[in-house]
Amino acid sequence: MEDKALIEQTQSYIYSLIDQTIKIWVVDDELRKRMPAVLIEQYKCYISSLFGIPVMLCYPKEVKTLTPAQIQRHMQIMSDKCGIISIIVIRNIPSYNIQRLIHQRVNFIIVGKQMFVPSLLMDLRRLPQTGKDIKEEIPALAQCLILHSILFGPLWMSVHEIMEAFDVSYSTANRAVRWLKSKELVIVSRGKEKKVQMMKSGRSLWESCIAYLSSPIEKVVYSDERPDGALLAGMDAVRHYTNSANTNEGTRYAISKSQLSEITVFDEKGNHPYSLEVWKYNPKSLSQSIVVDILSLYICQTSNSDEKLTNVLENFIDRYFRL
Repeated sequence: MEDKALIEQTQSYIYSLIDQTIKIWVVDDELRKRMPAVLIEQYKCYISSLFGIPVMLCYPKEVKTLTPAQIQRHMQIMSDKCGIISIIVIRNIPSYNIQRLIHQRVNFIIVGKQMFVPSLLMDLRRLPQTGKDIKEEIPALAQCLILHSILFGPLWMSVHEIMEAFDVSYSTANRAVRWLKSKELVIVSRGKEKKVQMMKSGRSLWESCIAYLSSPIEKVVYSDERPDGALLAGMDAVRHYTNSANTNEGTRYAISKSQLSEITVFDEKGNHPYSLEVWKYNPKSLSQSIVVDILSLYICQTSNSDEKLTNVLENFIDRYFRL
């Protein structure tokens, strides 16, 4: 009775994610003969299909005794012996083990919480059509990926590589890519390790996305400390880009949320000499100098009512794209 309830919960959860009703069958005798006896004793396995691709759902009889490394090895053996994508299905698991499973590229479903199936990454990109976490407002990481593609060349990374390069969780990276795919800005390659590829570059990408882009500044705080690695921002950055003189010092800086946690004393009332912009993404991801990148700076200043400043920045952006 408990097995039936868990299977029904699996079906309901997958339907809530991808709007697809899946059928789940008991493994037939021919397929069972291919499965190692030791794993038959540890898992109850069923056959299903996701987007027309056969998969084997493996329900462990006792999950507490399994380590992420063992799970990775078991699912790999199942896939190799049976010639079918194997997915472990569980009710719950500690969060630190979830991250280990993700890093080891294990296909898993935590019923009601998370589905991570890198073997079907392209198919899972259909989630924006129904995913409740996909909103019109651009995710901070999606904006960072767009600007990174303009500044350093078109995106060509797997979700796992995005996680490592930008120091974000799988859910954050996946949500950003699904948002970009919903706007038809990226495609996902075929092959063993699917790569996320930006469909446009340079000025074309900038003009396609400018309407979505928003200020990366989450809040401004004031402190007596200037964090190591903080980048010149605001008018200090404008002066750096528009003056021939090299401005190395200023009073306004951009920092990440993690850098803010390193500051011992700060407030939001302006009682300290340094103004610190806390950005939604790490400003250092887009800069190779002591100053925030020109594109983010422009976006930060678009709400500025100073027409002269706006014209200066627009002219600078035009020159940037002509280089």
